[in-house]
Amino acid sequence: MAQGLVCAQWPHAQHNAVRPATLSALPPFLMIHAEYDPSTPLRGAVRLADGIPQAHLVMARGLSLHYLLDRTHTPCIEKAASHYLLTGRTPELKHTSCDVSLRH
Repeated sequence: MAQGLVCAQWPHAQHNAVRPATLSALPPFLMIHAEYDPSTPLRGAVRLADGIPQAHLVMARGLSLHYLLDRTHTPCIEKAASHYLLTGRTPELKHTSCDVSLRH
């Protein structure tokens, strides 16, 4: 199916596989993921976080959205994101979760 898309015919750079040495050079980073994200399953985010020492995952428990930042109105999520963006520091625990309450 991808072959039939116009963009599949566009020129593109050759992609090299990401090497573990490259991943170990990453700075600490924060991942925020919904428990029931319809586009990217949680197991993939957990596997990624577990595979990269610098990754820290905050899971929005009970939520089924793909884009979370500034949509949950949940202090736990917003605080983790704000703290990381302002200081570059991740949560102490590699995996944390927040109960989410959406406001419509």
